[in-house]
Amino acid sequence: MRSVGSGGAVFAPELVRALHTRFPAIQLGNGYGMSETMGLGIQIGGELFVQVPESVGPAQLTTRIEIRGDDGAVLPEGDIGEIYLHSPSVFLGYWDDLAATAAALDEDRWYRTGDFGWVSAGMLYLESRRRDLIRRGGENIYPIEIENRPVEHPDIADAAVVGVDHAELGQEPKAFVVVRDGAVLTADQVRAWCTAALASFKVPAFVEFREALPYTRTGKLLKSELERAARVDRPGP
Repeated sequence: MRSVGSGGAVFAPELVRALHTRFPAIQLGNGYGMSETMGLGIQIGGELFVQVPESVGPAQLTTRIEIRGDDGAVLPEGDIGEIYLHSPSVFLGYWDDLAATAAALDEDRWYRTGDFGWVSAGMLYLESRRRDLIRRGGENIYPIEIENRPVEHPDIADAAVVGVDHAELGQEPKAFVVVRDGAVLTADQVRAWCTAALASFKVPAFVEFREALPYTRTGKLLKSELERAARVDRPGP
């Protein structure tokens, strides 16, 4: 095996480092695109991926990136906003659905991805899907930043974060954690680990341990299932 490519989700930096350490001869890469762009968009691999594991890379040839605010205006470099893509491969529209097409494409055929991110030095950094954004007491929390912290713990194999309803704050982050075989952790230990690296409002208010997280056959995390579970077992304020 000489190379491994992936797409559909962001690698945790710890996973990138671990893969390169264990398989130094393999070229590892990741990409960011969607069906509406024929899969083209952003790509990273090789030594650049080792140096900047937090990024999904620079735009591919013919592709342009813009980060826009809620009003549609282009944001300065480093600001978080919605990711827009433009390239010859962007689709013409959804079949027989003018309303959906108008919501996804502007008059210049920039595609509104529905993802949040920011750009620095030509490199795109993903934050989350619009629907995954957690709004806590006026603060916007992007789950991926929280998720990247637990998986750096030597006893944690996997983690995911969703927002749960809170009567006063609107939402609070909840972490679903899978521990490695033979390991024993408490919720307080997970929270303490997160507290050492995250702002206090980003530390999961609730931690639920699971034997495994739900994934599709192609390896995409089914957060909708976790969100449904969180609503059923919704904790009090």
